Amino acid sequence: MLLPVFFIIIISSSSSIIIIIIIIIIIIIIIIIIIIIIIIIIIIIIIIIIIIIIIIIIIIVVVVVIIIIIIIVVVVIIIIIIIIIIIIVIIIIIIIIIIIIIIIIIIIIIIIIIIIIIIIIIIIIIIIIIIIIIIIIIIIIIIIISSSSSSSSSSSSSSSSSSTSSSSSSSP
Repeated sequence: MLLPVFFIIIISSSSSIIIIIIIIIIIIIIIIIIIIIIIIIIIIIIIIIIIIIIIIIIIIVVVVVIIIIIIIVVVVIIIIIIIIIIIIVIIIIIIIIIIIIIIIIIIIIIIIIIIIIIIIIIIIIIIIIIIIIIIIIIIIIIIIISSSSSSSSSSSSSSSSSSTSSSSSSSP
């Protein structure tokens, strides 16, 4: 409301044109300063928003990388544990197989030893039986020989006794 009155008073004066020009220049400068300030504020806000977005992106990337690293480490640990368990199971199976093979070999050796002992015992028994049979045969032969010799001696003695009796009867 006061502005038109002010302009009228200024125009009425002699130097009104210069003052109007100065006022217009001042207003233009003020507007330019305000525009510059607004632009600076907008640029600062944009920079702050960009920095915040970059920080958020970095945080997200770091968190994702950490999560991926943790997942990879966990998976690697699980794989290593599974491999260790498989190796332990394979070693246990191999040890069990070796023990079974050793037991089978020991059993076979024991069976062979028992068979050899039985064969040796049978051979010894057969040899003893053969020796006993031979001894019995020898004894029988000796008995037969001795009985035949005794019978021959008895016959010879009987013949000699008969001859002596005949000679005694013939003598005067």
